Amino acid sequence: MNGLPASLRWIIETLLLAVIYIAAGKVGHVMALPGTNATILWPPSGIALAAVLMMGPRSLAGLWLGALAINGWTLLGSPTPPRFEVLALVSSVMAFGSILQSFVGAWAVRRFSNAANPLSTVQSSIAFLAIAPLMCVLSSSIGALTLLTSGQIHDALFQTTLFTWWGGDTIGVILFTPFALLMMRMNHVRQGVLIVLLAIGFFATSWVSSSLRDQAERVWQARADSTAQQLTSTFLLWLDLSYASVYGTTALFSGSNAVDEDEFLDTVDNLEAVQSSNFPSSMAYVLKTEDGKDWTIAFSTSTLGILAAETTVGADAKLSKSLAQAWSDSGKLHLSTGVGDNQEILLITAMRTDSQTQEGVLVATIDLSATLDGLFARPEAKNLTLRLSEEVANNDGEKSLRLLYGGQNAPAETVRTVPLRTISGSTVLDFRWDAAAGFAGGIDLALSDAIMIGGTISTVFITLFTMFLLFQNESIKDRVRERTEEVTSKTQLLQAVMGSMGQGIAAFDRDLKMVAFNKQFLTIRGYPEDLVFEGQDFKALIEYDVTHDEFGPGDPEEILHEKLDSARMFIDHHFERQRPNGQFIDVMGGPIPGGGFVSTYSDITDRKKTDAKIEQQLKELDKARKATLNMMADAEAARSELQAVLNEMSASINYASHIQRSVLPDNSLFETLFQDHFVIWQPRDVVGGDMYWCRLWGDGLLVMLGDCTGHGVPGAFMTLIASGALDNALADVPHGHVGVLTQRIHQLIQTTLGQHGENSESDDGMELGVCFIGSELDEMIFVGARFELFIVENGMVSTIKGTKSGTGYRGISMNQEFAENRIVNLPGKTFYMSSDGLIDQVGEETKRSYGKKRFKELLLSSQHLPMSEQKDMILQTLFQHQGRQARRDDVSVIGFKL
Repeated sequence: MNGLPASLRWIIETLLLAVIYIAAGKVGHVMALPGTNATILWPPSGIALAAVLMMGPRSLAGLWLGALAINGWTLLGSPTPPRFEVLALVSSVMAFGSILQSFVGAWAVRRFSNAANPLSTVQSSIAFLAIAPLMCVLSSSIGALTLLTSGQIHDALFQTTLFTWWGGDTIGVILFTPFALLMMRMNHVRQGVLIVLLAIGFFATSWVSSSLRDQAERVWQARADSTAQQLTSTFLLWLDLSYASVYGTTALFSGSNAVDEDEFLDTVDNLEAVQSSNFPSSMAYVLKTEDGKDWTIAFSTSTLGILAAETTVGADAKLSKSLAQAWSDSGKLHLSTGVGDNQEILLITAMRTDSQTQEGVLVATIDLSATLDGLFARPEAKNLTLRLSEEVANNDGEKSLRLLYGGQNAPAETVRTVPLRTISGSTVLDFRWDAAAGFAGGIDLALSDAIMIGGTISTVFITLFTMFLLFQNESIKDRVRERTEEVTSKTQLLQAVMGSMGQGIAAFDRDLKMVAFNKQFLTIRGYPEDLVFEGQDFKALIEYDVTHDEFGPGDPEEILHEKLDSARMFIDHHFERQRPNGQFIDVMGGPIPGGGFVSTYSDITDRKKTDAKIEQQLKELDKARKATLNMMADAEAARSELQAVLNEMSASINYASHIQRSVLPDNSLFETLFQDHFVIWQPRDVVGGDMYWCRLWGDGLLVMLGDCTGHGVPGAFMTLIASGALDNALADVPHGHVGVLTQRIHQLIQTTLGQHGENSESDDGMELGVCFIGSELDEMIFVGARFELFIVENGMVSTIKGTKSGTGYRGISMNQEFAENRIVNLPGKTFYMSSDGLIDQVGEETKRSYGKKRFKELLLSSQHLPMSEQKDMILQTLFQHQGRQARRDDVSVIGFKL
C-alpha cells in the first residue's frame, strides 16, 4: 500500500484494523462464561495494544470503530437489550475505556519493556507481565461501572464481572500482543498460514462446544420442568395436610352450642395428636368486637405474636382483610401472610366457623419458611429458588399478584424460570421456579465448556508454538550476536561493576598473586597506590599491614606466617576487626574456581555507631516496659476493688431475700392446721414478686397466694407493699367478710401507689387468691382477684374462677367488688392455687406454654401420692418441660387437704 495516497491508505488501515478487532472479539465471545458476557480471554485487548505500539495515533479510528461495533453487538445479544440511546452511550464509554487502556499500556511498554517484542528477554518479559494486569484495570473498571450504572448488570454481578473482565483482558494482552507483533514481522505466506490455523481451531472448537451445549440444554429444560412440577405437587400436598386440621376444627365447632377455651384447646390437642406432621404452628378462635369494627382473639394456642390470646387484630391490615373475607364467604379457606416472632414467614389461613350461638372465624398460621425449607432440603431442589405469590383483587376487581415468598425478581444467576399456577383452598397461587446455572451442570455441559476453553487455549498455544518454530533461525542468529557482544564487553563490564561497588574487592590466584581489585579496596584498606597492582604478591600486602600494626601487638614473623597459612587454605571467611585508626571493617570472601580466593571489604564504622545507639534505646525500652508492668499491677488492684463492690451488692440482694423469706408464714402453722399440704415458692431471681400467707382470722383460717407485678427486686418491693396492705385490711375488716377484705387490700394498694389520682403513673398491682375456712372446717369461702381455685374430687378437676379484676392497678375502680364463692363438704376434696409462672412457662421442645389443661392433668395424675410427693412431681414436670428455656416468672403453688 506504499504507492497509495496517504488518505486512502489510512482508510484501508482503519477498516482493516476494525475488522481484525471485531473478529478477535468474536473469538472472545466463544470463551464467555455460561450465562454471562464476561470472558476469560479477550483477544481485542492484545490486538489493540499491538496496534498502538506499531501505528501510534493512526490506530485510534480503527480501534474506535472496532470497539464500538463489538460492544454494541455484545449488548444487543443480552437477554434485555437496552434502548438505542443507552446502547450508544454505553458502547461509546466502554470503547473509550478500551482505547485509553491501549495507549496507557503502550506508553508503559515503551518505557519499561521492548516495544518490538515484549518477550524477547527475561527482563522485558517480567516488565511486560507486570504491565499487563495493571493496564487492564482501566478498561475492566470503566466497563463494569458503566454496565452497573446503566442497569445492564445487578449489584451482585458487579464484582464477578469486574474481576472476570480484568482477567480476560490480562490474558488477552499477554497472549495476543506478542502474537500480533511477531505476525507483522513475517511475510504474507506465513501470516496466511497462521491465520488459517487460528480460524480452523477457533471455529472447530466453537462448533463442537455449541453442539454439546445445545444437547445438554434440551435435556436440562425437560428436567427443570419435571422437577418444578414435582416440587409444586409436594408443596400443595403439604398445604392440604395443614388445611385438614382447619377443616376438621371448623366442622367440630359448627355442631357445638358455644365454643369455650377448654373445648378449643382440647380440640386442637386432639387433632395435633392424630396429625403429628404438617400441623399448623398455632391456631386461634377470633370473634368480632361488640361494635363490629374490629376482631378480638378469644382463644389461642400462642402466647406471643400476631395470634396472642386476649388481643385485638387492630392495625394488622392483612389479617383483618383475610378475616373479613372468611366472614363474608363462609365455608371457604382464605390466605394471607404475616411475620412471626422469629421473623419466619407465616401463611395465615382463615375460615368462618359458626356454632349454634356464636359466629366466629378460625385462624391458623402455617410456618411457610419451615415448610419451604423442608421442600428445599430435598436433593432434587438443589440450585432452584422459588418466588411464590397469591392472586389478589383490589377494590375495582382488578387482579394482581402479591408476593408470599422469595424476591420480587429472579436471582441474578437464574438461567431459566418455570411458571406454574394452581389453586389452594380458595386462593390462586403463582409459582415461579428459578433455576440457577448450577442446575444445568450435567456432564455434557461440562464437557462442552471444557472443549470450548481447552480448544481455544490449545489453538492459541499451537499457533504461538508454530510462530516460535518459524522464528527459530532468526532467534538463534540474534543470540549468537548477543553472545559475541557479551564476550567482547566482558572485561569492561566487570571493571565497571567493580568500580561502581561501594565495597572494596580484591582477588588472588592459587599462587596468591593479585588478579583484580578496585579503587574502593585502596581507600578502605589505606594502601598506597604503588603497592597495589595486578601480579602483586599477597605477602607484600601482609608485610605492610604488620609494619603498621594492623593486627595488634605480637611477633611480626608469627603474624605473617599465620596470615599466609590461612590464605593458602582457600576457604570461606567472614570476620570484623577494628583498624588502628578506629575504623571498623567487615571482611568476607571465599574460594574461586581453579584455586585462589576473593575478598570484599566494607566500612562498617557507621553501622557500629548505630548499633550502640540501638542498644541504648533497648535499655530505655526495658525501663518503659517495667513502668508498664507497674501500671498493669495498679489496674489489677482497681479491678479487685470493683469486684469487692459487686460482691457487696450481691450480698445486699441476698440479705433482702432473707428479709422477704422472714415475712412468709412458718411451715409449722400449715402442719398444725391441715391434714396434708405442700408449698412451692420459687422466685425467678434471688428475690421475687410472689407472696403467700397463712393466718388465723377470728375463729377461722385464712390462706392466701398473691402474684405481684414484676419479679426480682421490683416484684419484692410490691410484696412488701401487699403484705402491709393485708395487715391493715385485717385490722379494718370484721373476720369472715372475705370479699370486703379483698376490696380493702385493693384500696390500700391503690392508695399506697397513688393510683386513685388522675395523674397516677403507676399501673402495678397484685393478682390474689384468698381461701377462708371456718372454725367447723365444713365450709370454705374463696375470693379470686384474677385468680382461680382448682379442686380435685372423685377423679375430676374443677375450677372456680374469681373476679376478672386484680387488686391495685390504675384502670380499676377503687370501689371494685370481689365475689365470694362458698364451698361445702370439704372433706375428700383437695385444693390448689397457682400463680401464672408455672402455667405460662414456655417449653424447650414445644415452644408453647405449659397451659392450664396440662396442669389439671398433672394434678389429677398425682392424686394417689402424698402432698409432699405431689410437690416433687410438679417440680420435676416443670423442669422437664422448661428444659434449657429461661425461667420467665416466679413460680408459686399451694396445695392442701382438710
